[in-house]
Amino acid sequence: MTGSSDEGSRPMSVDTAIYAEARFESLERNVQDIANFLRNLDLAPPVPGPAPPVPAPAPVPAPAPPVLEPAPPTPGPAPALKVNVKGDLDTLAKFSVRFNGEDLGWSAQAWTEAMATDVQNFAPNCPEGAVVRVAMSLLDGKAKKVMVGAHPMSLSELFEGLTEHFSNAEYESRVNIAIDNGSLFANVAVYSIARHALTVFKNITRSDYNATRIVKALCRRNASCFELLNVSPYAVTVDTLESVCQQFQARLVLKNETSMISNSRGPRSSQNNGSGGGSSSRPANSGAASSSAPRSSAPRTAASLSATSASSNSTPVSRPNGQTA
Repeated sequence: MTGSSDEGSRPMSVDTAIYAEARFESLERNVQDIANFLRNLDLAPPVPGPAPPVPAPAPVPAPAPPVLEPAPPTPGPAPALKVNVKGDLDTLAKFSVRFNGEDLGWSAQAWTEAMATDVQNFAPNCPEGAVVRVAMSLLDGKAKKVMVGAHPMSLSELFEGLTEHFSNAEYESRVNIAIDNGSLFANVAVYSIARHALTVFKNITRSDYNATRIVKALCRRNASCFELLNVSPYAVTVDTLESVCQQFQARLVLKNETSMISNSRGPRSSQNNGSGGGSSSRPANSGAASSSAPRSSAPRTAASLSATSASSNSTPVSRPNGQTA
């Protein structure tokens, strides 16, 4: 290859051309490799831009301050209840029943339970010592003698002493004796006989056998009234005893009132049914004087009979016109 006088237009040598071509190919491969690398590379997602500004919330008006009401005044201590001790004790003594330990209407256990109820109803705020004195004053007879030496300080001590001396077994034994001898309802008023029977039954063992015995005692009080019920004593049970007692009392009261009405009327006076309306009177017997004369106790003979006939024939007979025969 020949050179040229102009340096810029001087042709390249062969070596230089080969080198330049090789260099170009190398660059082209590098660009291709970079493109492949970038294509296979997992690029991170694009970073989001800044979020748009959030509008500020509208200002909330401040609540009005609450109006404070004045606090209610603190209640003071409750006034003490006025207790009329004397009046309550008098009421307790008036309405409570008495107990003598011998009456079949009350066992010791039943009386103590009734007394405890009366104390709660009539004298709940009274001192216990005063209540015990009232309860002691309600004791009579044998019960009073038993507790005369005791000085109970509380109602429980009084009740324990009574139930110890008058047990239910002893009470039930006295009830059985009264049923056997017929004195269970001997002195009981007709208007309270059913209540008395049920009270006695509640104080003993509640069984059909004892219900039958109570009914037998009622039958012994008045058999005719019990026959009107058309009930067998052996058919009476615990559940039917109250009804039988009430029916028996109703029959007994009816019979008693009927008898009282009959006695108040007295015997009926005989009245004349004639036109005069007055009382009928018979004429006096003219021979009353002769009939009232004493008679001879000697036997009457034929001679005496003939003499009597003759004297009767000689007696003048009065006539309506005043003539005698």
